[in-house]
Amino acid sequence: MLRCTTATQSVRILQTLDGRLSTAYSPMTQTRSKAISSASLLSLALWAAACTAPDVDRSSQSLATDGRWRAPANILADGDTQTVAYTGAGPWFEDERSCQGTFTDGGAVLRDYLLAYFPQIDVIGGYSCRPIVGNPDQTSVHATGRALDLMIRTTADSDADNDLGDPIAHWLIQNSEFIGIQFIIWDRTTWGAERQAGDKERAYGGANPHLDHLHIELSTEAGAMETAWFASTLEPPVLDSCPPMPAEGSIIDDSDPCTQLLGPGQFWRMEQDQGYGDTVAWTNAIERDDRSNWARWQIVPSAAGEYEVEVYGGSEFSVHKEARYELVHGNQLSEFSVDQSAIEGWHSVGTFEFLEGGGQGLEVFDNNASPVSDDQHVAVDAIRVSAVGAPKPDPGENPDPGENPEPTDGGGLIGGCTSSGNSGAPFSSGLLLFLFGTFWGLRRRNRQA
Repeated sequence: MLRCTTATQSVRILQTLDGRLSTAYSPMTQTRSKAISSASLLSLALWAAACTAPDVDRSSQSLATDGRWRAPANILADGDTQTVAYTGAGPWFEDERSCQGTFTDGGAVLRDYLLAYFPQIDVIGGYSCRPIVGNPDQTSVHATGRALDLMIRTTADSDADNDLGDPIAHWLIQNSEFIGIQFIIWDRTTWGAERQAGDKERAYGGANPHLDHLHIELSTEAGAMETAWFASTLEPPVLDSCPPMPAEGSIIDDSDPCTQLLGPGQFWRMEQDQGYGDTVAWTNAIERDDRSNWARWQIVPSAAGEYEVEVYGGSEFSVHKEARYELVHGNQLSEFSVDQSAIEGWHSVGTFEFLEGGGQGLEVFDNNASPVSDDQHVAVDAIRVSAVGAPKPDPGENPDPGENPEPTDGGGLIGGCTSSGNSGAPFSSGLLLFLFGTFWGLRRRNRQA
């Protein structure tokens, strides 16, 4: 099983070649619920589009760590148990006979997977028919189609954003032999799977410190899709830090490991003495077609069933009147808007059918197609997921508006839907996990260098 030690899971597959979403409209709520088509598993492709996110006037914070990237001891220990033989690209020929022409099949599959499940990646490029920079007699691994460059936005100080890049590097190390990852360069550090245990990580002094991208190389076997990973079911990375909920449900706060703040880190702010549990995160709403920043609460039921989903509000940063939400539950994607300014305490957004296990969750976005007034903050606070018929999870100590406030009625929910999630053939949990990544990925635009 794939392992991941971070809550920064990912999602971004851009298009399906053969799959389509069937869209149904609820006449009661005038809100869409999209049923997942199993045909969307047939194939995945990248849609190359050059675009640059506009500058947005928001508060900033640095997410770099001092010094170069240093993997934690447990990650290095996992890596020391794995070995992948290193294969270079051979001599350089002026007639370019060493060049593959594009990514290998394995390189293309891994590229799509990383884009699907690590949304902090802006672009994955890497194919380039050329010799090694600084060594014109040797062909670059980029020319073989076995090297990927995972572009990560730097911090405001133009340093490596370790909060975004490190989790990807750690996951690749932990699964290096399974996938066939022979080499990694990131933030002035290299990690080589062929090196001896205890010496796989080394400082990197090359001309390009790799602050804005991870350079990863596949083995020849991985490039040909001959390693165990390519023969397995490509499920999302398992998040060790996001456990299943108790049978009655759970409260997932903004500081919980099952909550992810995604998009450029400099646009997120954390506030104390506000919201549920005395903390709340927020970003500004913007008028834009594509999301810039968004948050995800991962929901992992321990049993299939019907659950009520509530969002918590009432802080001074719960301002936006048309906050967009999407909920993946069962084999359904439900969309609705919430007037955050109208919420005081817990606010129900509906009751939904969930399957057992991961690949389900709630997201909130910063973008709207219509004009947005100034200072329309989008708050990210706690959510409560409660099994229908069971006592609601104990909220513990709440900040104002009081202990265990009752759910608000009306005002908050602009549009919502309750869907049974039973719109076709049964789905296995593994299939659902993969579809989950496909769904969330359909909202992200792949920008190829």
